[in-house]
Amino acid sequence: MVTPEAFFEPGLSLQEKLSRHFGRPIVWPPPSETKPSKSSQVATTGSEPTMAAPADDTPTIITRTVQVFDATLYVTRTRLGIVPFSVPGGVAKAFPDSKFVGYDFSKKAIAAAKAEAKRLKLSNALFAAKDVATLNEPKKYDLITAFDSIHDQAKPTRVLKAISRGLRPDGVFLLVDVAASSNLHENLRHPLGPFLYSISTMHCMTVSLAYGGEGLGTVWGEQLAKRKLSEAGFKSVEIRKVPGDILNSYYMARKSLA
Repeated sequence: MVTPEAFFEPGLSLQEKLSRHFGRPIVWPPPSETKPSKSSQVATTGSEPTMAAPADDTPTIITRTVQVFDATLYVTRTRLGIVPFSVPGGVAKAFPDSKFVGYDFSKKAIAAAKAEAKRLKLSNALFAAKDVATLNEPKKYDLITAFDSIHDQAKPTRVLKAISRGLRPDGVFLLVDVAASSNLHENLRHPLGPFLYSISTMHCMTVSLAYGGEGLGTVWGEQLAKRKLSEAGFKSVEIRKVPGDILNSYYMARKSLA
């Protein structure tokens, strides 16, 4: 069995750690839902990744995107210890010709992000304390991302609509959130099911309700996520998976069908 300390052992994927914990191979999605496991090379043209022809069993190669964004907004959460600098600051260093903005309602987290940006001498990353439910910056961003944070929001519907308005017509919203169904019976085989529902009732849903919110919860699911994205004005929503990541789904949402 994997102890709590060993569960954070570097070099092992979450899927590998769960397999050790349960003493059997953990595969998610179930085999009937997975694609062939042969590695493929990922090539990038502009901001759109394209899959090259299946190669041999060599590791997957991911090439860095050549897209340069004029402005990118990151929606983060800090009450679980995620510092907003970790995403926009790191990307700002990798893409010095692009501009990045990180918002969080935690002044302490924003102060830490600003200090780290100053240490790295970043001039293209801006951090500010803000409740993104009040975001009002129409057509300002090319890319907006939210990492496991929408289901924690007290007012996720308002946040998603604000994000939609904040994107330029050809902008992209990358929503990374828990991979699960909105229906309880469809999560019975989910290897993280008990854990996710426990986290939801003990934290995510409860915190949202405490702020008078919608209380989506951790396992709000893909069906509800797609519906809310549609209601927010996104006409195209593509859900992608990352090999080895059984926790999250990656939503690529656009306001146009093109």
